[in-house]
Amino acid sequence: LTVNILCSLSCLYYSPDLKNEVANWTFVLCALGTFIYQTFDALDGKQSFAVQNSQLEELTDHGCDAVSTIFLSLSFSSAIQLGNSPTLLYLCFIFILSSFFSAHFVGHITQSMIFKKLVKLLPFLFLLFY
Repeated sequence: LTVNILCSLSCLYYSPDLKNEVANWTFVLCALGTFIYQTFDALDGKQSFAVQNSQLEELTDHGCDAVSTIFLSLSFSSAIQLGNSPTLLYLCFIFILSSFFSAHFVGHITQSMIFKKLVKLLPFLFLLFY
């Protein structure tokens, strides 16, 4: 999680208002940080499932994923300079966070990730928050 946050903060350092152009190396750094985060997150999940899968571990994992989603959304917004359009910035964050919440909520209820049915639900959730 720390790697992901530091990589995203490098983008925000060069464009704190999400309007300015950012150097290309920061996006390469963000991509590398995301890869490292996802790899360690998957390995941590496999190890946790093999040893013991407690509710506290699951809560911590989902909490880290939520924080990571926020920082990755900021990096994404910086990459396409969404600060120039506050309405699109708001809609982008609402869509990303509602997608994250609905995916984790469905995963919590069904104990598995169902991508096909979740994709059908996203437009309705988007309209609900809009």
